[in-house]
Amino acid sequence: MIDVLTPEGFSAQYGQALSMSERGLQGAAVVIGVADLGVTEGCLAANGVDYRKTGARLVVAPAKGQGVTFAFEELK
Repeated sequence: MIDVLTPEGFSAQYGQALSMSERGLQGAAVVIGVADLGVTEGCLAANGVDYRKTGARLVVAPAKGQGVTFAFEELK
């Protein structure tokens, strides 16, 4: 599934600003479905990965050279 969001919509969904350096579509986030969000949170914390809870997601901001936000949400 692909969602197309405005910078404002991206900020609302992922809790961070989206910088637009060019016109047109830009890949900005990868959403990964996980079986247990608590287990995923523990794994991120144990490995020193900075993340924040935004709604029902765990959001990892882009690391230098990474380019995109990673978001984890529990499968329904």
